[in-house]
Amino acid sequence: MVKWADAARAKALLKPDSWAEMTTAVRLSSGKTYPYGFGWFINEWGGKHVLEHGDFGSGFTAQLSRRLGDNELAVALLCNRVGIRLGRMARDIMAIYEPELALNEKPIADTGPGTTALIRKFLARAAAGKLVESDFAFLPGGFSQKRACDFAELVAPLGDLKSLTLLERRELGDDVERRYVGQFEKATANVRIQLTDDQKVSNFSIQPR
Repeated sequence: MVKWADAARAKALLKPDSWAEMTTAVRLSSGKTYPYGFGWFINEWGGKHVLEHGDFGSGFTAQLSRRLGDNELAVALLCNRVGIRLGRMARDIMAIYEPELALNEKPIADTGPGTTALIRKFLARAAAGKLVESDFAFLPGGFSQKRACDFAELVAPLGDLKSLTLLERRELGDDVERRYVGQFEKATANVRIQLTDDQKVSNFSIQPR
């Protein structure tokens, strides 16, 4: 019996057009592309093509990251807790074998200081539990006062924000994602925030280092 992984590498399970659809960024109605195929997020890490997908269910979280090409490198992670972010962990493990896959931790020039100032205000209002529905372009599950309290529980324990240092800026379809390291009064945290053209938040995460 042919192993599934061997069949997948040989592209033996699906038609060529289906494989291409899985691994090609989708084109939006605006004409821009979003780095997602059919079931896979599509990334370029250190100039290398990487596919990844993660999700969670009742009592577990899973992540699969694959660097394609010769001598394919893949990392699969399983966790018996919900909501654990395993993508960064998978990337760090891959970087042990191929250092060029490591996430950039060096500051880049912030050519949009006005946007960074807006994000600082967003984080301050998040910590105070004062976020409102109009702050968001989209929020999975919808907005509620409980969601505002949930954000406060994430941000408030970090203390006052002292500085935001921009590490990465990239276009995701019609949106722009910014990745910062935030120096707070009580901790250092990774901050990711995705904004639409009208400066609404379409995705947001914060994790203490």
